[in-house]
Amino acid sequence: VSGTSSSTTACPTTPEEGTYCGFINPEDPCAPQPDGYGPKVTPDTVSAFLAYAPFHSMASAAPTVVPSNNTANGAGNAYQQTFLDLNASSSANSYLGLYTLTSYSVSDCAAHCDSTSLCTAFNIYIERDPSQNPTKNDSTAPTVWGYYCPNPSSITNYKCTLWGSNLDASTATNQGGWREDFNVVVTASNGYDATNTTLPPNVIDTTNSTSSATSAVSSVLSSATPVSSSSSASIKSSSTSSSAVASATASSGPTWSSPKTCGGKAINAPNYWMGSKFYPGPFNPQVCADYASYQHALNKQAAIAAGQSYFTPCNSFNAYYLHKNGIPHGTYCALYDASISTSYATYTGGWSGNDKYDCRQSYQYTRQTLDQGRC
Repeated sequence: VSGTSSSTTACPTTPEEGTYCGFINPEDPCAPQPDGYGPKVTPDTVSAFLAYAPFHSMASAAPTVVPSNNTANGAGNAYQQTFLDLNASSSANSYLGLYTLTSYSVSDCAAHCDSTSLCTAFNIYIERDPSQNPTKNDSTAPTVWGYYCPNPSSITNYKCTLWGSNLDASTATNQGGWREDFNVVVTASNGYDATNTTLPPNVIDTTNSTSSATSAVSSVLSSATPVSSSSSASIKSSSTSSSAVASATASSGPTWSSPKTCGGKAINAPNYWMGSKFYPGPFNPQVCADYASYQHALNKQAAIAAGQSYFTPCNSFNAYYLHKNGIPHGTYCALYDASISTSYATYTGGWSGNDKYDCRQSYQYTRQTLDQGRC
């Protein structure tokens, strides 16, 4: 399609009854549901659907390794199969989106992940869905389809969900559910993951660009408090990272360095630590960059307003991903006033009450030109 245009009237032609300018609203009571590219299973029962041999053959025949065509992931990167032919789909905080496919095509699902920012894993599965929007005389919305269809016949959908974290069998907890009297179920569920071999993207300094802070971090910036300077001395540097100063690039370049892997462990450097925040969702180092950049600017503004000569700068941050009780949870950001070596990455996780937290992917970003903290 080369372009679109808008009509000057609500509908340029008289629409078919029950449609909106020719399009059916699937949320209308008893409205026909879209897609359904898979085969019709008979008898039309849950047990027959879950036992349908061709579905399991599709899952078993799927490749165990799928190449990634996303050049940002690095040459030769690939998605590795992490679970096979389960009767449940993945559920986690790192969800990025869903696509309905026309076939059980692992390569098509991988292509969707390749083209989606932050996506490093995907889940392909087959779902038993209703052919109509189940309704049980419990709606007053206008419809031509009727108001009583609590258990319509089924259709078969091939589905692809995208994720911004590790994905394994422990995340496959969604077995379906009920829509009125219709039982949605899942089968032939395969998981694929390239998280551990995918380098996260470079981050930008939103205080020095025309783009705004990510929505995930903007809410905390308005209530952020300055971190006061504890000394009038110039900025510190950890003993194992002094070379970072010599190799710093000109200030006209990017504010933050390319990410350095910490081997799945978080930085533990309390003498240089200046604050941490957690953001649920997919692994996204950009929220940490926003937090770091704005905390840095806030500290400087507060020091100037107080008539001080020095402030506590943010010279590096550690972005790492936490799993809570084995399930992907969110991005944890720790700020540091020095350039911290990845040799400080020793934290693998711990307990908080009855909840166990594990550190997975972890990366360190350092200010290209270390700030000396002078106002």
